[in-house]
Amino acid sequence: MMGRYLSTHTPKIMVLLIFAIDKEGLQMDGLDVLHFFIKQLAEVSPNSIKYVMSQVVAAFIPSLEKCKVCPSVHLSKIVEILEELVKNNSLLEQHIRELPLLPSLQSLSEVNKVIQEARGLMTLQDHLKDAVNGLNHESLNVRYMVACELSKLFNARREDLTALIIGEDIAHLDVISSLIMALLKGCAEQSRTNVGQRLKIVCADCLGALGAVDPAKVKVVSCERFKIKCSDDDLIFELIHKHLARAFRAAADTTVHDSAALAIQELLKLAGCQSSPSDESYRGKKLWDRFSDYVKEIIAPCLTSRFHLRNPTDSAPLGPIYRPEMSFRRWIYYWIRRLTSHATGPVLIFLVHAVELFGMICQLQSISYHTWS
Repeated sequence: MMGRYLSTHTPKIMVLLIFAIDKEGLQMDGLDVLHFFIKQLAEVSPNSIKYVMSQVVAAFIPSLEKCKVCPSVHLSKIVEILEELVKNNSLLEQHIRELPLLPSLQSLSEVNKVIQEARGLMTLQDHLKDAVNGLNHESLNVRYMVACELSKLFNARREDLTALIIGEDIAHLDVISSLIMALLKGCAEQSRTNVGQRLKIVCADCLGALGAVDPAKVKVVSCERFKIKCSDDDLIFELIHKHLARAFRAAADTTVHDSAALAIQELLKLAGCQSSPSDESYRGKKLWDRFSDYVKEIIAPCLTSRFHLRNPTDSAPLGPIYRPEMSFRRWIYYWIRRLTSHATGPVLIFLVHAVELFGMICQLQSISYHTWS
């Protein structure tokens, strides 16, 4: 199954598999293929399992919750997959401990035991740190899963949480500040899906549970502003590293995934990045070296992809680009398309088309605007 290239194509494969297991008619086949895929990935690239682990668990939780009321014929296969992910995986203990305990089903007892052992004796501060990381995950489903677990934690340890908030320990206050910022981002979730709307509500509930924290104790991290006047390569790096790679990794459907891939492909092509080092320009190598290894692995398929727009000459809509009933997203998309229609010169056209695709992705899916640590 593609051998050593399997990890490179993991994002696209996961999009298709998560879609399949969410459809009743495809669920059994989707679970069989997912199980096989995880086994193969563990063989050729064990380290890549950590990037799919949370996505798989988040995709399974709704089905597992239903199993408490009405057992599913797919439960045994889901348990097999979860055991494949967490058992005999000491290298991924740090990532296993970030998973939530699964619903209390007898068949899941071994999986929950492994998760509990990986967690060990975690303090409330440890739980909150993991929650901050989870709320900043690129996958919407994972962020929602983490927010739900955080809400349960707040209800179970309300007195400990209050003591942490009113205390004067700087380390504790830093965690609370990071948590508040992550929850505020969750409340501003841009996805219009049901999960996105539920995430907003859960994050708002969590902020309510935190209560009125003394503003003097909260460190508000201002959003990093990107300079409008910058080089083409700085803009390309910003678009790919902070936005497009995240959308590419966390896409919930093939349209978003392919749109992100096309935008990344065109930007890399513009910068002179090539799959073969001998063909790569100095400019392309310099830009490529700026990306972290994690991002390089995500976007590597875009060096050899051959995506193209179906109607690249499609003109922008005529007339006003704003109407009273129009959403901000729709307006910004039309505005970008109008700008594209006025672009001149090969470099500018390439760049603006990539930005237009980024605008289309914003229409289709929420993108969290923060960098990887």
